[in-house]
Amino acid sequence: MPSMNTLDAIRLRREITAFTAEPIPAVIRDQLEEALHLGPTGNHALSRRFILVEQRGLLDRLSRTTPWMEWLRQAALGVVILAEPGVSKYWLQDATIAGAFLWLAATDLGLGMAWGAVYHSEDAAESER
Repeated sequence: MPSMNTLDAIRLRREITAFTAEPIPAVIRDQLEEALHLGPTGNHALSRRFILVEQRGLLDRLSRTTPWMEWLRQAALGVVILAEPGVSKYWLQDATIAGAFLWLAATDLGLGMAWGAVYHSEDAAESER
């Protein structure tokens, strides 16, 4: 698949919340995971980790984590980005940048993607739903 330039990926990126059941090929999944790891981190501290989820049962359970992620019931792949505040004061930025890199890579690879936040640092009550 031909690669687009970065500005094209930025321009074409959209939130997609309807997916097909088609599995993500391993080579594509590996490229998405690489994009996550290529995101820069503050002070080079690895304050974020990633879990790629393909199991239907787990995706269904994750879809119920908040009222705004029902679309995970259709997704073939979910990515959980875990941020670790104890590792770096830049944990939120590090996790967010990794997510942005993932989104641009998904766009470049012709995949749709959506973003769902479970933890809302500015509103602790919202994180408890």
